[in-house]
Amino acid sequence: MQKQPAIAAAAEFSAFPRMFNGPVAVDAPALMVSRKVDSVAPALDWFRAQGVKCYHLDHFADALAVALESPRAWSYLIVDIDDFGGVDGIIDEMMQLRLAVPGLPVILLSSGFAVNDFGSDRLYVADASLRLPLSFRALELAAEDAPRNNREWRARNPA
Repeated sequence: MQKQPAIAAAAEFSAFPRMFNGPVAVDAPALMVSRKVDSVAPALDWFRAQGVKCYHLDHFADALAVALESPRAWSYLIVDIDDFGGVDGIIDEMMQLRLAVPGLPVILLSSGFAVNDFGSDRLYVADASLRLPLSFRALELAAEDAPRNNREWRARNPA
């Protein structure tokens, strides 16, 4: 994959040899967004163990630019929203992203979520929401449910 201008500043993490069979499609890298890579490290490690290359950006605006530049280049967008003002801090941008790039499965991470949410109640913002700290089981469920929820989102909002 050639790096586009906005992704040039991203840290790249190579995929590990696939360690176990999980629900992740390995045809495109995952994009992780957080101020510090430590907050998404469990997700980063889990996706890499699935054989998925990952990129990390520390600015939310850069992630938006990258997603808009090449929306089909990514398998998932994972955002630690605590680093960007929580739901209130990024909800407008997330809703705009969902309309501009409806086919990108989005997983939000936050210590402010009471529970993990794999349902379709928050589709206007994301396809799954995970409470921090992360568990590998929650990541597996989110990786499986996010594409399914994303298909529902697109069916509700045809372009």
